[in-house]
Amino acid sequence: MKGGGAKVLYAASTFHHLAQFHLPYLAFLRERGLEVHAAAGGAAADLPAGAADAVWPLPLHKSMIAAANWRCARLLYRLLRRERYALVSVHTSLAAFFLRLAAMGPQAAPLKVMNTVHGYLFAAEARSAPGRPAARDLLLRAAERVTARRTDWLLLMNRDDYAYAAARRLGRETRLIPGMGVDLARFPATSAAERERERAALGLGPADLALVYAAEFSARKNQRQAVRALALLRRERPALAWRLYLPGAGAEAAACRAEAQAAGLGERVIFPGQVQDVRPYYRAADMVISTSLSEGLPFHLTEAMATGLPALAADARGHRELVIPGVTGELFPPADAAALAALIAELGQDPSRRAELGGRARERAALFGLEAAFPVITGIYREILGKILDE
Repeated sequence: MKGGGAKVLYAASTFHHLAQFHLPYLAFLRERGLEVHAAAGGAAADLPAGAADAVWPLPLHKSMIAAANWRCARLLYRLLRRERYALVSVHTSLAAFFLRLAAMGPQAAPLKVMNTVHGYLFAAEARSAPGRPAARDLLLRAAERVTARRTDWLLLMNRDDYAYAAARRLGRETRLIPGMGVDLARFPATSAAERERERAALGLGPADLALVYAAEFSARKNQRQAVRALALLRRERPALAWRLYLPGAGAEAAACRAEAQAAGLGERVIFPGQVQDVRPYYRAADMVISTSLSEGLPFHLTEAMATGLPALAADARGHRELVIPGVTGELFPPADAAALAALIAELGQDPSRRAELGGRARERAALFGLEAAFPVITGIYREILGKILDE
């Protein structure tokens, strides 16, 4: 199938997101003769040069009701009319709403819209997030209902989101996909030599238990619950030596750091900041944890599990795709710090059990690698474009 000069708009809330998750798909579309444009918020420089034929920066703001976002909708409406795209492929909730809203206006050419959901942010368990009012959930749900009639194809990354969307007909065609695909070649099983080297670099002794949670600091990612769990563990299991590594940056980083200091965990909870390569922390770790309250299909868990780490994760959508209790790790009730502390203590004293879970975690992660996801997603693109363009 050749594009014949047809244009595709590939959009997300940030160019960083496009660079992190979507470069193989941008390349796939361009290789088929399509002219691919990229539109997103944030720094356009985050997208590698040459990844798209044209780049359109958008004034997106994280708050849906921000005035900048409504100006962005007008910009997108003009862009859609001017460029006459055959297909729009949009990712992340903020960009998905405003782009589909813009697509509701009269267009100068037929336009098809594919929305890939990276996790609905109004998941029931996400209501446990600090400061998350029910009104925001209602707004996000309403946004999906309003834009459903401008959603030709809807791609979901976990069974919970798929069931929700299919029951409410939030897209004309609804498909379940195995995420965008982690490049598992970058996350091989950790060898004994690599583990020893990285642990020595971090100053970890043979008896030290190392935990890692690499994510943006936000209320949804909920790192402060992990800190609270380990504060409990320090009081209740003082003989257990551990360190928690929290690579990442974001709005909640300072508050999380302050909570760790107030709990007397300044030397045990480590904040490396934004890191270019998280793999040394996976190689040094004994377990990966996630206290996130909602996910689509989390890359950080998939990556860590691919290296052979068992996972302890909140019982939330997205996590349930990866963490099978007693098989690849364990789930705990969202926002239950005591339950997480108990699991850390239990597995922390059982290295053979960790090894068993870690081996199966690696097998599970392979189901969501790029080799598994790429054929599924590109097959959907072929199907869609085959209906739009001449074969």
